[in-house]
Amino acid sequence: MQVMDGKRMREADAIALEEYQIPTLLLMDRAADALMKEVLRWQVKRVCILCGLGNNGSDGLALATQLQRFTDISVSVVMLGEGNQMPADGQVYYQIMRALNIRSFIQPGLEDLRLLLHESELLVDCLFGTGLNRGIDGLFYDVIESVNASGKPVISCDIPSGIHADTGQVLGTAVKAKVTVTFQNPKLGLYLEPGSLYCGDIVIADIGVPNVVMERLKSGFELLDQELAHRLLPPRARNANKYTCGTALIIGGSKGMSGALQMCVKACLYSGCGLTTYAAPACIMNALTSSLPQAMSIAVSDKQGHFDNEFCDELFKAAQNVDVIAFGCGAGRSEDVERILERLLLIDKPLIIDADGLWALSRRLPLLKKRRSATILTPHMGEMQRLCAVDKNALQSDVLRYAFDFVNEYPVTLVLKGMRTLILEKGRLRINTTGNEGLAKGGSGDVLCGMITALMAQQKQAFDAASLGVYLHGLAADLQSQHTAFYAMTANELIQGISDAFLAAMDE
Repeated sequence: MQVMDGKRMREADAIALEEYQIPTLLLMDRAADALMKEVLRWQVKRVCILCGLGNNGSDGLALATQLQRFTDISVSVVMLGEGNQMPADGQVYYQIMRALNIRSFIQPGLEDLRLLLHESELLVDCLFGTGLNRGIDGLFYDVIESVNASGKPVISCDIPSGIHADTGQVLGTAVKAKVTVTFQNPKLGLYLEPGSLYCGDIVIADIGVPNVVMERLKSGFELLDQELAHRLLPPRARNANKYTCGTALIIGGSKGMSGALQMCVKACLYSGCGLTTYAAPACIMNALTSSLPQAMSIAVSDKQGHFDNEFCDELFKAAQNVDVIAFGCGAGRSEDVERILERLLLIDKPLIIDADGLWALSRRLPLLKKRRSATILTPHMGEMQRLCAVDKNALQSDVLRYAFDFVNEYPVTLVLKGMRTLILEKGRLRINTTGNEGLAKGGSGDVLCGMITALMAQQKQAFDAASLGVYLHGLAADLQSQHTAFYAMTANELIQGISDAFLAAMDE
């Protein structure tokens, strides 16, 4: 499913009206239907709807009229302006609301508002929509703060008020919703931090904008969901063998960091790679060979527990004869690691760079421009800061711009790890929908690197392999969380969930 920015969604509404004669009133009515369905799910008797003066406020008035006509719910409406200040279509619902004698309050004082919120069981936020692009202040600021302080569950209409639809940034303050009912297509700001922390559960409601309209307005942004993941699964023939299922070389590990490499190799084995070989400093081989009997190994002479670039000839020879190479998990930070990365970048094979490999890359970025084969980078936000040479606040305030600038400059597939991991290549973005806080443990990233490596070995398309690896990685965590507490989840539990994740993705 396409993810849209605010501008494209407004264009879609305009095209639906002008070219397909779908009146805005009908779209509002369908939006109200979707909101009412969610309200009814809460099984409450007293609902307060907070309405701004734009299209979102109009949706709120449409909801109020439907709840009044078709349910026994007691409805209160708070309006932050006069009805004649609303769009023409909103004024229609305002007149209907008055005719139905729905309890309404025009710009109530804060004390009266807080009493009203206190007596309500459920709040519906229809204050601002996707067009908001300025900081919230004054009365609107006080109202949103009062909503958040009330402790009552909130359903947001399309996007939580105060969240920028394109960047996810908080514009002064924002409603903290339990559920966001977003219309037709999901909005970028719902999946980018900090907006993703405010939207709660996301319900996507089709309100009748023709599919042909949405296809015309292609954003290049996709939601990475079950349907897409199923399509991305690499085919496996009945007569497949270990060579046709791909071969991988994983390079990493150092004294005190053998576990990172171990997790990566195990995840690769569990994710379908036909033949997996790992290369590591000789000093940690005993710790690895007993736990990785299914993988082949290359011991490299070490220098104080780390790779010695002078003795890596066997490693580089092996790299020439596999389908994909992964580098960095637990490799440590040294000049030798930088030299190894330099040589790997010159090999015409797909390359996944993670962890300490990304540290080395940040000091050798111009070499990326010479790459001919696919390159996948898997940074978290801290590593992305280093790659972009920007501070944390700058990156977080406009993460998509920095990420797209990076993939436009360098020929890579970028996996930017976070609450909603982003997968990018030039002109394309996928936003992951799986994963949970159980992944906030050392080793989770190593598992992801191994999964992407295995999938790259099998399907050969970097953007798809990275996308599927991210989805299955998060899904494994979601499935494990059904019987393992977030606090107790480790990389081992995550690996144990990989098989179930594949089975779930295979299920149509």
